[in-house]
Amino acid sequence: MTCNISSGRGGRIPDAAPRTGSRARAGGPCGRNPTPPSDQGDSLRTCGRPYAVRAARTNESRQRPKRPEPPERTTRNPTATVSSPALRPHDHAPGLVEIPPASQATILIVDDAPINRRLLQGILGREGYELLVADSGAAALELARERRPDLVLLDVLMPELDGYEVCTALKQHPSTAHIPIVFLSALDSATDRVRGLECGGADYVTKPFDRAEVVARVRTQLELQRANRQLRQRQQEMEAELRAAAEIQRSLLPDPLPPGAGIQGVQVLWHYAPCESLGGDMLGVQQLTPRDLAIHLFDVSGHGVPSSLVAISVTQFLSRGAGTLFEDRGELHTRSPAAVITELDRHYPIDRFSKHLTMVYLVLDTEAGTVRYSAAAHPFPVLVRADGRLDTLCEGGTVIGLGGLLPFDEGVVRLEPGDRIFLYTDGLVEAESPAGEHFGEARLHSLLGEGRDPDLESLRRRLLAALAEHCAGRAADDDVTFLALQWDGGAARSASDAEPTP
Repeated sequence: MTCNISSGRGGRIPDAAPRTGSRARAGGPCGRNPTPPSDQGDSLRTCGRPYAVRAARTNESRQRPKRPEPPERTTRNPTATVSSPALRPHDHAPGLVEIPPASQATILIVDDAPINRRLLQGILGREGYELLVADSGAAALELARERRPDLVLLDVLMPELDGYEVCTALKQHPSTAHIPIVFLSALDSATDRVRGLECGGADYVTKPFDRAEVVARVRTQLELQRANRQLRQRQQEMEAELRAAAEIQRSLLPDPLPPGAGIQGVQVLWHYAPCESLGGDMLGVQQLTPRDLAIHLFDVSGHGVPSSLVAISVTQFLSRGAGTLFEDRGELHTRSPAAVITELDRHYPIDRFSKHLTMVYLVLDTEAGTVRYSAAAHPFPVLVRADGRLDTLCEGGTVIGLGGLLPFDEGVVRLEPGDRIFLYTDGLVEAESPAGEHFGEARLHSLLGEGRDPDLESLRRRLLAALAEHCAGRAADDDVTFLALQWDGGAARSASDAEPTP
């Protein structure tokens, strides 16, 4: 009958291929491209209602968005993949790790029942996801480690490895630990759900499941996964920026002063260990004139980026080229320590950066061995005489940042050959043991006074060993910075030391 109608309208039915069925396409007025009405007379009235219905459906189909065809189903190969075409983007902002939208994610379906796999493929294939399929726990582990899907839908009751065991294995492997896992199981007791969540599952859906519920839960987990990836990326970017900033800050530290570097008769050694990537401690060693050597060590309140930025700014303010360290009296002269700290107090008020700083600033006359110094609310420097006697250098004033509220005093001390001055920040003496005991000034003074280290490097190693023993692995809560200075008697002594030893 169909052939007669088609022949009567000038159409043709192709022969059906064996066992494959056939698709009828009739030409003429009842086909997909009918002859225009002006050329066919009363043929439209002959077709009647069937044509009108087909035309209405054709117009409706043109207005509706076409759903993508479900992907080809796989039932026998446990590691076969089912892919949607060209789902992953290739264009992204320079310098950023590609994070595709959640709608373009890859999902691994794990279920030993073919009907469940086909059902989930049909549901999720229409959403445009790239789908991977495994029919056993072992195949799922292999496929997950190879393809790194964005989400795993995991059945519980499977032979050999059940869903709980697969989930545990995925969470224990570094390459798959971050993948969210949603359990799909007929086990619906609270005990089963809790077990699934405790072994690492992100969600638990019971069978028989509703299509809308599965789509909503999958979409939620993928959006969370995408957000976590963005957070991890941002964290990595911030860590890289902090490392770069830390290198910039370290570049401002003084270079080692080997013998013959232009500062005769002087040895200087320092240690700088911020408790975070960036620190609020900073130190500097600068030769201002052929005789005058300026040394500063300061501690900005707080930790992290804000304190480190203030520390960098103060370091620039104290640089030789900034002019802060000199005064013009017809010709340039070294400014006194109290005057330098007063300038800092004026330029860095607390209300400007919400930070204050403590500081020791001293100037050593390398010829005469005279030291002028001022300590602004900073731990007092320790003068270690060559014979082992200790003195503290106590002159100074309050914190820097009060805007001239109180004046800063200045002290003068005369060094003998072999004398040392030890400067440090409070992070050294306040370092805590696991029991909460501070390292303390008494322990520091005992270490500085007992025995006589042959050189400053030996002193540094002994001090750091004692600090490590005291802290016993406990992380520092504050920056630990110190500097040791030894005066060997000026140019004459330095020249004699330079003679070869027999």
